[in-house]
Amino acid sequence: MQQQKFSRQREEILRELRARKDHPTAETLYLSLKDRFPALSLATVYRNLSQLCEAGLAQKISGKGADHFDGVTAAHTHLTCSACGSVFDLEFPAPPCLGQLDDLAARNFAGTVHGHRLQFFGLCPACSPKP
Repeated sequence: MQQQKFSRQREEILRELRARKDHPTAETLYLSLKDRFPALSLATVYRNLSQLCEAGLAQKISGKGADHFDGVTAAHTHLTCSACGSVFDLEFPAPPCLGQLDDLAARNFAGTVHGHRLQFFGLCPACSPKP
């Protein structure tokens, strides 16, 4: 991909994304930025998020409903709520075999394996049945 110049809007979108822990949708980011950038459009947010993901500066998490975005690109795991669609970081010590998945997959695939993404599904605390 050709090196792209970072616009002020793209810098602010990335800064806002990295400051959040709620894995916002493009629309949520747009709503949080539009007061500071009145000329910002939802299409601009989508386009910039796509470019940030392509450049490896953000990641897209597909799940129920709209795509969510994360400014943390280091390997970590997510849980998507099957009821409301919210996305959460899932903190747990990864078993040693998890680091071997890429090698195991590559042995059984004629192409090239670049990595993997592990995603869990369940109910968030707000959607879980109360005892």
